Amino acid sequence: QLARGVGQAGIVDAATYLGEFVSELAATMACESYAIRFSAPTSAPLPSCKATLLAQLTSELVINAYKHAFEGQETGEIRVTLERGDAGFRLVVADNCIGLPEHFDPEASDGIGMRLISGFAAQIGGELHIVTGDPGASFAVTFPG
Repeated sequence: QLARGVGQAGIVDAATYLGEFVSELAATMACESYAIRFSAPTSAPLPSCKATLLAQLTSELVINAYKHAFEGQETGEIRVTLERGDAGFRLVVADNCIGLPEHFDPEASDGIGMRLISGFAAQIGGELHIVTGDPGASFAVTFPG
């Protein structure tokens, strides 16, 4: 599907690509109690290889939220946002549910999910920021365009 949207010099509109990807991901995780929403700027041109890594990063973040955020919750929402800034882009995956454990340390996590997230973020030249809120948790990756 990515190849269909590749333009000149291997550039793809990551906003469109990621939007379609998140829609398909939400359909495969179909659960009426939990929603997955996506928003992005009108255009986010990225090299296709970076867009692919961004999709893998998004998938891991959404799957982790889906597996862990809704424990004991009847409803919830995962929001995926791609924002454009002066220095590049910012991907945010946030939920409105139970949040992270009080002393959560991604570096000390023995789960493969956090290792994949950190690895994908590094591969796109990004920096991972994690915030636990009340309610929910937010994982943001800032990266150059």
